Amino acid sequence: MKKTTVLSAILATMVFSHSAEAQGKFNFRLGGSFPLGEFAEDNINNDEAGGAAPGFAAGMTYLLPLPSIEAGKELDLSLGIDLHYSGLQDDVQDDLRRDYISSTGLFIVELDYWQYFNIPLTIGLHYGYQSSKGFGTFLDAGLSFNILHSSEYKVTTGFFTTTMKFDQGTSLGVKIGGGLSLNEHMSVGLHYYGLGQPSSDYRITNNINFDLTEGTVKQRVKIVALTLGVTF
Repeated sequence: MKKTTVLSAILATMVFSHSAEAQGKFNFRLGGSFPLGEFAEDNINNDEAGGAAPGFAAGMTYLLPLPSIEAGKELDLSLGIDLHYSGLQDDVQDDLRRDYISSTGLFIVELDYWQYFNIPLTIGLHYGYQSSKGFGTFLDAGLSFNILHSSEYKVTTGFFTTTMKFDQGTSLGVKIGGGLSLNEHMSVGLHYYGLGQPSSDYRITNNINFDLTEGTVKQRVKIVALTLGVTF
C-alpha cells in the first residue's frame, strides 16, 4: 500500500506541475536495458548472482524549467518513472534445469522461470545545451526510489507443482547519464542506474497449499539503459 501511495503521489505531482507550468516538457523513451555486476552474474552457486539477461527499458520524465543560465542552455527539475524488464539468461535456465534433474533424478519437469521488473522513481536535475543548428547534449543526475518485482518461479513434475513467490522489494539508488539531442524533440540517451540492494521475502509452496519454506533474498541491482527519446 505504501509503495502504491508513493507512486501515485509522484505521478500526481507530475500532472499538477504540467498544468501549473505551461513551459514544462515531457520526455518519453524506449530502448534496451542491460544488467551489470551481480545482477548479471550467471553462477547459480553464487547467492548474490541475479542471472538477469538484457531486456527492455521504458520511461517518462517531466522536466520543469528552473531559472535559465544563458541562451541555448537549460536547467530543469526532473521527475521520472522507468520500467526495466529482464528475464533469466539462457545459460542460467539450463543450469537450473540440470541442477534440478541431478538433485531429484526426475527428467520430466517443466520450469517457469522468474522475471525481474525494476521500477525506479527518480527526482533530479537535467542540464541541456542546444546549438543554433539544432544538435545538442544533455546530462542527468538524480536520486531514485526503486521497486523490484520478481515474478513467480514454478516447477511442475507430473501432478505436483512447487511455486516460489516473491514479495516486492524496495531500495534507494541513483540515476546518472546523458546523451545527444538530435533536434528539438528527438534524443538518444545512455544512463546508469545504481538501484541499491532490494530485499524481498519469499515463500515456497506446492499445489496442495502446503508451505514448504520461506526466507529473504537480497539482490543488488545495477543497470545501463540505451534509449531513444521524444520530448514535447
